[in-house]
Amino acid sequence: MSENNNNVIKMNEFEESQEVGKKEESEEEITQLTISELTPFARRIQVKFVVLDKGEPRTILSKKTNEEHVLADVKIGDETGIITCSLWDETIDRVSEGETYIAKSCYVNVFQNHMRLALGKWGTLENANESIALENVNMDNDLSEQEHKISRRRKFRRHPRKNTESREDDY
Repeated sequence: MSENNNNVIKMNEFEESQEVGKKEESEEEITQLTISELTPFARRIQVKFVVLDKGEPRTILSKKTNEEHVLADVKIGDETGIITCSLWDETIDRVSEGETYIAKSCYVNVFQNHMRLALGKWGTLENANESIALENVNMDNDLSEQEHKISRRRKFRRHPRKNTESREDDY
């Protein structure tokens, strides 16, 4: 029985060491970028920005869970450009126009061919120590206005066609 106890302790120590390793590894992977450096589908990034315009919140219904959520499109910027940021639920109330924040572990998605910054499930939002003056924001470089034609991935069939004769007729 003591041998089993030792194994349990060793497994717990192993799991803890794995978790610590993951946390340290994930912290190293976060890349600090300016808004002009954002690219479609960039992940695990950190961005410092000032809120320019807090859009009107709207209620939407989740397709997956059928729950109601509140969504707001917030225009944010820094000295290099501006982009639309999607904020959800209680995060909307945490930001104010003219205030500067740091978004950590956020990502860029493309919605209707336009880039958007998103916090997502693991992203965090903090007040920045140093503010960005509104007059220093580059309003001419709007990354959300630029169109990004993203081709969808082809879904491959798991099994080949059974009737090969119809394929021969196609040629």
